[in-house]
Amino acid sequence: MHSRTPDRPDLSIVIPTWNNKSVLAECLASIDAAEPGIGFQVIVVDNGSEDGTEIFLGEKFPEALIIRNEENLGFARACNQGIRIAEGRYILLLNNDTLMKQGTLERLVAFMDAEPAAGLAAPRLMNPDGSLQQSACMAFMNLRHAFFGGYALPFPLGKLVRPMAMPEADYDRTQEAAWVTGACMIVRKAILDDVGLLDENIFMYIEDMEWCYRFHGRGWKIFLVADAAVVHSKHVSSRDRLPEVFRRDYVSKKYFFRKHRSRRDAALFSLCTLAGSLLKLPIHLADLLLQGRSAGEESRAKLGSHWHVVKFILSASGDRVEERGRAR
Repeated sequence: MHSRTPDRPDLSIVIPTWNNKSVLAECLASIDAAEPGIGFQVIVVDNGSEDGTEIFLGEKFPEALIIRNEENLGFARACNQGIRIAEGRYILLLNNDTLMKQGTLERLVAFMDAEPAAGLAAPRLMNPDGSLQQSACMAFMNLRHAFFGGYALPFPLGKLVRPMAMPEADYDRTQEAAWVTGACMIVRKAILDDVGLLDENIFMYIEDMEWCYRFHGRGWKIFLVADAAVVHSKHVSSRDRLPEVFRRDYVSKKYFFRKHRSRRDAALFSLCTLAGSLLKLPIHLADLLLQGRSAGEESRAKLGSHWHVVKFILSASGDRVEERGRAR
């Protein structure tokens, strides 16, 4: 990796990782292959990997700065560690299951330079097969989204519940968004004393939405940059522990409601999530039965997510997990 690090680089790339050495290697190689025409540094935060990640990085990517944690501290805390030592004018938070496209880093930096009102921006995310991955949202989560989900609904529900997710047809132009997915996002470092870092009470999931919410609260704009793209393989780091993923996602969303709304809204969020999942379970099950072996991974994931969330909420363990998370 040929990191260009002048007195102050344009960009610091912060990559948290945990037990994904081969995936991380592809991510770092893609940055090198993109040959960014800007000054940059790479900071890898190893969240207690047990697969020899630290030794591997020292041998294959010695230019990368490495922060080694003895245990998995979660996405937010790991990113904050990297942010605190970053030297760049801008900071790019990047998942290790991403592949950098040619010109993306230069375009993101150029966009931030040209748009002083932008506090945070993100490129389009693409699936490995080249299809679009919906990664920008036009609204923050509310109780209706908790019940129905965050995507566009069929008529007439679509007229009543505005989806969180940006319609696919809108990804061909650069525009403002309410929030963007944290798989790849660039942040203006100079304003972080004003906005604050990622909320470390959130172990993982929704930390990106919560951060964008605070950016808006301080008067900064969030953008989707249409001419920049990154390939993102969803759930590569977590596909073997999806029940935990679904539980953490629920806990993080409930925490968001409790922090930015009220305890009452957090309780209503739990009820709406439970009711929505109970309603969707038979729908997804019927879909799988009709499709048989041709059922896609996405359908199976949706069924599993609703089932695990229902069990988790009914077990009355959500509040205990949430309290442990905030006590860290």
